[in-house]
This record gives sequence, C-alpha cells and structure tokens, in this order.
Amino acid sequence: MSKRLTIGMRCRFKSEEAKKHAWSEYAGHECLLRERSSSGGFSVMVLGKGTNVELKKEDSGTVINQVAWVDEEELDHINSDFDTNLDFMDWYQEHEDDFCGDCGAWFPDNGRYDPITKEDFICPNRECPGRLYDSGICPCCKTPAPEDSDICPKCDFNWQTQS
Repeated sequence: MSKRLTIGMRCRFKSEEAKKHAWSEYAGHECLLRERSSSGGFSVMVLGKGTNVELKKEDSGTVINQVAWVDEEELDHINSDFDTNLDFMDWYQEHEDDFCGDCGAWFPDNGRYDPITKEDFICPNRECPGRLYDSGICPCCKTPAPEDSDICPKCDFNWQTQS
C-alpha cells in the first residue's frame, strides 16, 4: 500500500504522469506539498532541478514555480521531514514578495522607495527582463529600444503591448 500524502511532505512528480499536464516541464522535479483541495489534489512548491535540492532561503533557484492541483497518484513520496519542510514553506510564504516578480532574484527591497536616489529600488539581477525593459533594452534580445517604432528591429518584441 502506498503512503498517503499530506501537507508538509516532500515529493517528486512522476515523469509519466506529468506528461499529460501543462506543468509537464517539471517531470522528475521535487516539490513541497502546501495545500490539499477537497478533491484530494495538492497545491505544491516546485523545487529547482535535481534531487534532494537544498531548501536554501534567499535563493532564486530553490522554488522555481508553484502548481495546483496535482493528484496524489502523480507524486512519489521523498520525505516526511515536517520540521524542515514546513519551516521553509512558512519562511517562503512570509518572504515571497522579497523575490523579483520578473526574474525571481532575491530582492528584499522589492517595491520599496530609495530615499537616496528618490526612485524605486531596482532588481539586483542585471539580466532581469523587467530591469532591462525599464532601462530601454529589449528583454528578449537585449537590443536598445528603437526610437522611431514600438517594434524591436531584431526580434519583433512589441514595446507598446508590454506597458
């Protein structure tokens, strides 16, 4: 009999089962079970690629996405280290807004005003798509924004539809 899963457990997406979902790119990834629906599916935190990914705080590669609703039959149990798993999930939930919404970089000043520059703090990731866009650089191909058009001459990114 397979182990019944519950919130706080660490699991892995079964590769064969993942193929039939929009989140199929996470096949084989590990995840933390966050919430259970009344129908038995789980809302999960998808962890970075690999096995036994260390639950590092302030790291953009630890949690790479969140997915709902994953059926219990689509997951393999990894561990029941509730203290570690729940501690990380609580910390992440409290600090979720401290990551950049555009690139996922650790950014505790996200949304804050810099009294020195008199502007909002900017993401520390120099490759952040939002930071590039705000600097007049195409976030897709890193070409400077055209002065006489809304369309990037290199990749057809439309500046007008992104604002």
